[in-house]
Formats: sequence, structure tokens, C-alpha cells
Amino acid sequence: MMNSRFSPQGYYQFFEEASSSYQGGLAHNLHFVPHMHFQIEIIYVIEGELSVRINEKHMTLSKGAIAFIAPNQMHAFDTPISSQCIITIFNPGLMPEIDTLFKKNIPDIPFLVSPSNRSSLAYYFDKIASPLARENILLLKGYLYIILSLILEHLTLVPIKESYSPHLSTVLQYIYAHYDEPLSLADAAAAIGISKFALSRLFNRHIGYSFSNYINFLRIDKAKKLLLTNLKVIDIAYSCGFENLRHFHRVFHDYCKVTPLAYKKSMDKL
Repeated sequence: MMNSRFSPQGYYQFFEEASSSYQGGLAHNLHFVPHMHFQIEIIYVIEGELSVRINEKHMTLSKGAIAFIAPNQMHAFDTPISSQCIITIFNPGLMPEIDTLFKKNIPDIPFLVSPSNRSSLAYYFDKIASPLARENILLLKGYLYIILSLILEHLTLVPIKESYSPHLSTVLQYIYAHYDEPLSLADAAAAIGISKFALSRLFNRHIGYSFSNYINFLRIDKAKKLLLTNLKVIDIAYSCGFENLRHFHRVFHDYCKVTPLAYKKSMDKL
């Protein structure tokens, strides 16, 4: 059940673009299936509770806590009741020292529950989420350097050990680029050069979702954003990769427990 949960605008599109440098801002009631990308991601909880899984480590974070996600680490989010976070995603290539550091290392424990410099972190997360920072790359980089220096005081880094099939990152990148098109398990398997049975096992083992459920999640997440625009429902259905309007209605109701139109009306009232 997804309710009003959402991911930041353009989440997956951002992952596809190696030239993209930064995306961030407020995220309410964050919920996202397991995924990975080459960018560094930092989550700072402002209110409520957020359940975060990074590789095999899991923790429910409350106000003031931080999750640090190094490049190419599988991670997922869920909001048990409600949450408000600042989400920061950036290309480590913005900062050569950081890029070099995290090419070989990841945090042993990627969560900061109650850092001693909590007030400073709160101040700079607030600054980096401001429109001014997003419009000024030098200011943005300055805030990122300060935030990372404060966080790295509390992280113990260990050498990276490959824990996932090399096919996993490849297929996820392929899915992010094509989920809003007609896409089957066989299509994705052929694109990366493995059998559909091997790909199905890969999803069940490392993602915890079937291929079709994963694709539907991404499509519904995009549809929820498009329902906030003036597009017609039928146009939204096709632009998200659904084969027809009936299929879109059925999947949307299965995931959100309301019809697309009811969802749109409820969001218009906010």
C-alpha cells in the first residue's frame, strides 16, 4: 500500500544521467523499493520515522538521524506512519577526494543515530535544501563539503566487498531507462545477456520483489507525479508504460487502494 508516499521528482531519470550533479530537497512519507545508483545519497530525518535498509543493514531512523548511502549500494526506504526528510543525492565526481575515497570504501555502519555535531548538521542540511544552494554550484559544493566532513567524523570506512551479481546493477540501470515503455522479463534478460529464469532468481534473491511488481511500482510512482498535472488519465497510463487504461486502473488501485481520479482529487485538496 503506497498511500500518499512518493519519491523525489525525477528520481530515476536522475540516475540515468551521468552528467547530472545534484538533486535534493524535502521528501514526505518516503517509500521506495530496493535500488542502487552510482550517486552518493544522504537522508536526514526531520520528523517522524523512516525505515532504511542499506545492503543487509537495517534501521528505523527518527528525528535528527542520518543514513549515508555510498555509490552502488542496494537500499530501500519505508515510512511506517509518517516521515519528513531532507534527501541529498549527488555525483561524487563533484568532489575528487570524495570520489576517490568511496571508489574503494563504504561505511561499516551507514547510520548516524545521535551524532555529537547534530546541531551543525541540522543547520547545514537546512541550508543545502534551500533554493539558493541549488542555484549556486559553488555554494552547493561548499555545503556538501561541510556536511561530509561532519558525517565522516562518525563513520568507520571498510573496503568494498562485492556482494551482488554484476548483472544486478546493469539490469537496474536498464529498467530505470525503459520502465515506462512496454517491458517484459524476457526483454530485460535479453538486453543484459542472461536467461529470463536467471533474471527472475536475481530479483527474488536480491530485490525481494518479482520483476513485474518492481516495474509496476516504478510506473505507479511516475503516474502519481503525472496525476498532479493537467494530463488526461489515459495519456498518463500510456506514458507510464501501461498497455491500456483498464490495466492502469487495476494496477493503480492494487498499489494505492484508490482509483487514479480519486488520488488526483485527494492531492488537489492538499
